[in-house]
Amino acid sequence: MWAGLIIPRKNFGLLLESLKRIPKEIKWKLNVAGEGPLLYYWKNKTKRYNLNKNISFLSQIDYSKMDKQYKEADIFVFPSMREATGTVLVEAMSYGLPIISLNLHGARIVLNNNCAILISKKNKKQMIEDFSNAIIKLAQNPELRKKMGEAGIKRAEKYFLWEKRGERMNRLYHKVLKK
Repeated sequence: MWAGLIIPRKNFGLLLESLKRIPKEIKWKLNVAGEGPLLYYWKNKTKRYNLNKNISFLSQIDYSKMDKQYKEADIFVFPSMREATGTVLVEAMSYGLPIISLNLHGARIVLNNNCAILISKKNKKQMIEDFSNAIIKLAQNPELRKKMGEAGIKRAEKYFLWEKRGERMNRLYHKVLKK
């Protein structure tokens, strides 16, 4: 599953290039939830890459209906190059989805190696190869997907529930005010 605005910084092209490398014996399907100025560009590119049978562009989905998308997914992919918070990552974690993401910005803060495969940013070729290998690894290992998904749920509950954030902010304010 992939979700978000289809804009340049979301780096959808890296994901397509990675998916082209998946061996034919691995059965996969990507559901893309979102719209944006590059939607038709990526739809056309998907056809040119002959991936249109494996990729469904679902357009913008009402938030109340995203529950179904998360529950039907096995893996959440997040190739974004710039993300301040990565709220969608917390959503995916709360549904027990293992995540494949670039190890950058908000993703670096939200995720860890227990709930995600984090891809280093070195060069385009390396990122495509590493992203593809991560997809293959999780596709072939349901136990790892389950283990990472469970770790994601625990991490989301420990660090990202509003009440937990409030408690941390409260402690921080008390610490600052004592100084």
